[in-house]
Amino acid sequence: MNCDYNCIVCIFYSSAFELLTLCLFAFIVLDSIVVNFLYKHFYFFSKMQNEGVSKKFDSILKSINDMKITQNKLINSFGDIECKLDRLSKKFEDYFNENKLLVNTISNIESRLSILEARPSNIASEETYSEISD
Repeated sequence: MNCDYNCIVCIFYSSAFELLTLCLFAFIVLDSIVVNFLYKHFYFFSKMQNEGVSKKFDSILKSINDMKITQNKLINSFGDIECKLDRLSKKFEDYFNENKLLVNTISNIESRLSILEARPSNIASEETYSEISD
């Protein structure tokens, strides 16, 4: 079925309020491609009306584009924040892993000390120093 969308636009979206509602819906729910589509198909209708409607329509579209730009900036800033959080969590993970190594080293030293303390006291001090230095 072939349909002339321009006629549908003229019939169904003749009031400025309905036009504003549709544009806001397109901004909130749909992509900017749809907003451009609406602009192309509604612009001729606003030219048919008085200049006040055309100026209002242009103002509405400018506001929608400004809102879309602001939305994209917010999305980008949230993406940057997410990247920074990922880097911080990676650093914390690295520090935690380094801390694990330190804890393991300390526990190894403590176990060696307990072994040395459990040995009889007649072992020469040189052997004890060599055990500790290992």
